[in-house]
Amino acid sequence: MSIIIQVLKPFFFVLSAIFVVADIALIIGIFSTIRKILLLKPNFGSLPKSEKRTPLLKDEKLKKKWVDTMIKANISPPNSYIIAIIEADKIMDEVLQRLGLKGAHTADRLEALVSWDLKSVDNLWHVHRIRNEIVHTPGFNLSHQDAKEVLDGYELFLKEVGVL
Repeated sequence: MSIIIQVLKPFFFVLSAIFVVADIALIIGIFSTIRKILLLKPNFGSLPKSEKRTPLLKDEKLKKKWVDTMIKANISPPNSYIIAIIEADKIMDEVLQRLGLKGAHTADRLEALVSWDLKSVDNLWHVHRIRNEIVHTPGFNLSHQDAKEVLDGYELFLKEVGVL
């Protein structure tokens, strides 16, 4: 048995040297990987907070359009309310365009407006959907109170962005 040990001793020495080198390489690889991970990890604490944007759009022509629309709304209800809602939606869309919001349709611009810090965004979606119902649903009826609430929703938005 001592002959076998004598023969295998150099083999085990070489084998142990190979494992030591492999262990060192693995340890270096692990530390290198950890270093790269730490360099790539985002630092969430240093990200800038989202800017709150409250746009202001002073425009006397838009204000006059709104006032004229409100005067027309009261001429011969309920039909005048429907026309006023459609005109109010056009004014709102013009404001969205002037604020630089892009999109092929009003809904696209409203979608872009969601990221802004406006209290009236959800209400604006609601009144725009009602406008769409008026335009696309034959025989759609709106009570005097509902029409007034829709127009108030547009007015809230116009006040928030500084038109009124």
